[in-house]
Parts: sequence; structure tokens; C-alpha cells
Amino acid sequence: MRQGSIVRSAAGIVVALALAASLAVGRPAAAQGNPTLVPLNALSLTVEAGDSKMLRVQLLIPGVPAGNQPISWQVLSTTAGAWGPDLTYTDASGIASARFRFPRAGVTTVRVLWAEAPTATPPVDYTITSSATPPPPPPPPGETRLTLAPVSPGQIDLVLGDRYGLQVRLVGSAGQPASGVPVKFAVETTAGSPGVGRSDQTVATGSDGVATATFGFSTAGRVTIRASSADPGYVFEPASIVFTIDVSSLGTLTPERQTWRTAGEALDDICLDVFVDEGGDPRPVPQPTPLCVYMTGTLTTQEERTEAIHSFSATGLGSQATTALAGVEQQTASIQSRLAALRGGALRGAVDRIALVVDGVEVSSDALAAARAERGRSDLFSTRLEDSFARLYAGLDAQEAPAQEPAAQPVHRARPWGFFATGRLSTGSRDTGVEEDGFDFDSVGATVGIDRAVSANGFLGAALSGLSNETTLEGAGGSLDAESWGLTLYGIREGEKGYFQLTGTYGQSRFDQRRRLPMPAIGELTARAEFDGDQLAADLELGRSFDGRAGSLTFFVRGGWARATIDGFREQGAVAELPGTGFGPVDFGLEVGDQELESLLGAAGLDWGKAFSITGGLVIPQLTATWSHEFDDDAQAVSARFLGDQSAGSSFFVFTDDPDRDWLTAAAALRFQFLWGSVFVAYDQEVLRDDLDLSTVNAGLRFEF
Repeated sequence: MRQGSIVRSAAGIVVALALAASLAVGRPAAAQGNPTLVPLNALSLTVEAGDSKMLRVQLLIPGVPAGNQPISWQVLSTTAGAWGPDLTYTDASGIASARFRFPRAGVTTVRVLWAEAPTATPPVDYTITSSATPPPPPPPPGETRLTLAPVSPGQIDLVLGDRYGLQVRLVGSAGQPASGVPVKFAVETTAGSPGVGRSDQTVATGSDGVATATFGFSTAGRVTIRASSADPGYVFEPASIVFTIDVSSLGTLTPERQTWRTAGEALDDICLDVFVDEGGDPRPVPQPTPLCVYMTGTLTTQEERTEAIHSFSATGLGSQATTALAGVEQQTASIQSRLAALRGGALRGAVDRIALVVDGVEVSSDALAAARAERGRSDLFSTRLEDSFARLYAGLDAQEAPAQEPAAQPVHRARPWGFFATGRLSTGSRDTGVEEDGFDFDSVGATVGIDRAVSANGFLGAALSGLSNETTLEGAGGSLDAESWGLTLYGIREGEKGYFQLTGTYGQSRFDQRRRLPMPAIGELTARAEFDGDQLAADLELGRSFDGRAGSLTFFVRGGWARATIDGFREQGAVAELPGTGFGPVDFGLEVGDQELESLLGAAGLDWGKAFSITGGLVIPQLTATWSHEFDDDAQAVSARFLGDQSAGSSFFVFTDDPDRDWLTAAAALRFQFLWGSVFVAYDQEVLRDDLDLSTVNAGLRFEF
């Protein structure tokens, strides 16, 4: 008996489930789960005048909470001067909230719609009554004539993102304030925000007869707003007052630099795209974007917007160009030091030489060893060596010179190969300029090379250089590290009337940048980027030396060309959420385009050196002065765009400063020459530059084989 009852019960359950399924199939679409907007407050509310109220709705699609959906909030009418946000987003629970403020007593109607499909759900209309103690008296019956006067100036100048309360005053025939009178503030012309019709407000006058309507201005351009009577029972004299508001670009907040101005103008375009479509027509429903909301909603003062534009703009990009060109210049400088060592017989000039030649015959270490084996030959050889050194390094007066010199014999080089290694340490700083932030930098470099004599006075060689640079931007603005390498080919030829030398360099760099972004209302962010660059350079130098008892003096001129290219990059890591919005993580970094810089440098100078004998070799002090002039390397305009908004208007330019055109380089060196090779240490300082301070210490050695 129990078993049969169980079977009948199970069968009944099956039938009931089948019946429910058939009924569900036959239900209308709305019942199956169309989008639904559910009010979470009572539809009729009462608040105290001067207070605010948080209104909330929940969006269900279909029957499930829908997150990150736009909800439109429209003030259909208000006699309380009520205002609140136009658009908010639902959270993960499908709930959207908007706080409205009610400055005075009156009645306000707020309509709530799903902005993505306004007709898909029935609207939710909230009616909020704000009361004061005592409540304002009702308007007198019949037609009442009142005098309308502006409190706010008729012409107002603002900057994009500002909010402004327009005010008018109404008084009766006896001059008494007229309170509780509805006044309509209607937007007649606009560049986008506030919108025509969409942003109109009706507010009632207070006990002082003043009506205030507050508008937000989120696009640049001219706006006209007319204040007039909202009730036919009140007749204003004059009938209306027109306010003209000129809204300037965000770029006017930062006129000091072109970079800041263009960044501000790009933000203008981003906000314009929120309210106006590509055809120039107003959007029925604004389409907010993160950076526009940040600049016009999250930030509330002009000071905050100014700071944000400064943080957005990468005004330290000039350090990249300086680093790239400095790298190839240091590589070239190391080779120029080597070429000075190779110049002609080459003790006149300055520095090192590959081989010592005595009366046309090379003196090798083997020859010296053989000379020491026989004491008498050693004495004779030493005398000959000292006389020859004196003639080569100190020079001979014309009266003391022999009447006839024996014909010079071809030089035979037992060791035609030379190897050298140099190390360089540079430090410097650049002052803040018109467009660029200042920075300090340090670099360490090393060069190794090998060359071979191709004749008595000619050499060809190759060298490999490496450079590590660390740059710190002014004001804790960030850092830029660079690792570079370069390959240089060089050659020199010297004749009786002078010399010429050539160098050609190719290099590559790897950059690692950290940019600090102190963003108001968000906090400090760090934008990181890694990118590459290439360098190409060539130099030609011509010169002539003159010998005398006071030493050797060399006059030279030099022309140098260099080109540096820096790849574009996208910053990473500068991501944060905007408080009070539903946008989620927002990227505050930049995408920066490729850079290409060219330098055309001319130089002329004097080089003095004199050799003094020491045990086993020579010591040669040297002084050099070089005047340089930059013919190219003009200021650059580097394209950039905001990653947080990919609209067409998000592009702007980052400008660099013009370089110094003329400067003087003073250098001092001390070299020690031995038969096996040489060592040296040198220091140079660039002076008479307007912005850049640079000093370098370098040292090296070389030997022959």
C-alpha cells in the first residue's frame, strides 16, 4: 500500500513539472526576463532643504544583476535647484547610485533610464519634495509682475571642467524679494556641454529672491544660457536675461610650455567626443570616457587639473635624445684620442705613438736588449737615442741645424700592429629649459681596438665601445637607463703639410625608462617603458703641426655628422581606478612615436704638447682647446597619445628645446711614452654652454706587437 502511494506521488510531481514547463514556454517575452529597472527607494521622498539624497536603482538582464551598465539620471523638473550626475554605472550587483542635492525647498522629478537602451525598460521616476522651515509662501494668484536682475556677470570666462552657479534676483514692485518663484535656465547655444534641452534647469528663488542654477562645462567653446519665467503667472521685466560663458581650453591652464598646451587641447577633444559625434551633431546620450570624467568630474579645481596635465606630459623625453647622441659622441671621442696617438712620427701632437724612430730606423725592445749586451755599444746607442729624442720633441733652431741632413730612409716597422684600451667616466647635468625638465646623468664607457700601419704614416683600425648611462630627471620625475655599444672604423694619413683622419661609427642602445606620475585624487603612479635606438656617425678632421723648442702646436678643424633614431614605445604600469565611477582600471600612460635626431657639428681648435725625458721613456703634458658649433639638431616635436582614451583627439606633441649652438671644450692630458707602448690620463670640461654642464675623465693604455 505504501509503495503504490509513493509511485502515485512521483507521477504527480512529474506531471506538475511538465505543466510548469509548458506554461513557461507560453509566457510573454517580458515575463521571461526582459531588462528590468527596479527602484530601490520609495518613488516619493521627502528631504530637508539644503540636504542631499542618494537615489538607487537595480538593473536586471534578464532577471540577473547586470554590472558596468550606464544609467542615465535626468532632472525633469525642479523648483528646488536640485542637481546631480547625468550618468553613473552599475556595480557587480547591478545597482547604480546617484546623489542629488536640493539647495532649497521645492519639488523635483528625477527620471532614471538604462542609457544603453532607453526604451527597453520603463523609466523610474522619483519625486522628491524638499521642505524648509518655514516653507516658502506660495506664489500669489493671478499674474504677478516682478523685476528680473542679474546677480552673476553677463560675460563669464571659465576653463573646461569648471562648474558655475548662474544667479538672478527677483523683486516685487515695492523692492521686496520675491521668494518661491520658478525661474527657467535654458541652454540656447553650446559647444557640447552643457547640452541644449538636456541640461535645462528650473529652480525657485529663495527667501532673498535669488535663483541659482549650477552648470558643469565639459567642452571648450561659447555657451549662452537664458533665464526667464517658468510660470505664466509671473511676468518678468525684462522678460529674460542672457548669460554668455566662454569656456577656454585646458591648455590655457599651462601656457608656459607647448607640450602642456597641446596635451590640454588633446583632452579638450576627448571631452568633445563625449558629447558630440563625428558629424558634429550632439549625442542624444553622452558617452563618457575615463580621462574626460577624471579631468571634469574627479578633479574639482583648476589647480588639480594643472597638476594632472603636468603629470600626463612626458617633458623629460629630451633626456633620451641627449643620451643617444652623447653615446655616439663618447665613442667617437675615444677614437679621436687614439688617432692623436697615431699621428706622424707622432710625438709632435700630443700623445702616444706606435713606434719610436731614430734617424729613420725603428728602435725596438729587441734592439735595446742587444745594445745592453755590449756596454760600449750601449753607451753609443744611448747617446744617439737621446740626441734623436731631443731633435724630435724639442725641435732645432734653424741656426743649430746641420747644413745638410742625410736623406730620410724608409721606415721599417717590426711591430706594425697596435692594440689600445680606454675607459671614460662622464658626469653632467642639464638645467630645466623652456620645454624640457632638467636632469643629471652619469656614464661609464670602455673602448678596445686594434689597428695596423699601412705605410710609414698611415694606419687603419677598428674599435668596439660599450657605454652605460644613468639619468635622473629633476624633481624625482623618474629615471632613464641606457646600455649602448658601438663599432668604429677609422683611418689616418699624415704628410709633410698636414694630416687627415676619418671615422665611421654605428651603434645601438637599449633604454629602460621609469616616469613618475603624481596624479591628483589618485596618488603616485609609475609608467615604465623599454625601447631601442640606433646611432650612425661620421667625422673628418684636417690639421697641421708646427714644432719648436717650446713644444709642438697643432691646428685642426673637424666636421662631424650624427643621426640617432629612437623607437616608439607604450608605457606600462600606470593603471588605477577612478573613484566613484564604473570604468574599472584606467591607463594613465602614454604611447610615444618614433624619434629621429640629426647633429651636424663643426669644430676648430689648438693642441699643444711638449715631451720631457724620464727614465725609460718620455712624459708629455698636453693642452687642447676646441670651439664647437652645432649647425643642426633643432628642437623636435614627438607625437604622443593617451592610452586611457583611444579617441582620434587623444594625440598631442611633446616638444624639446633647441640645443646649445656654441661652446668651448678645454682639455688637459698627461701621457707617458715607453718603447713598449704608452699610458695616459686626461680630463676635459665643456664651458660657455647655456644649459648643459659636462665633464669627462678618461684613461687608457696601448702597446704594439
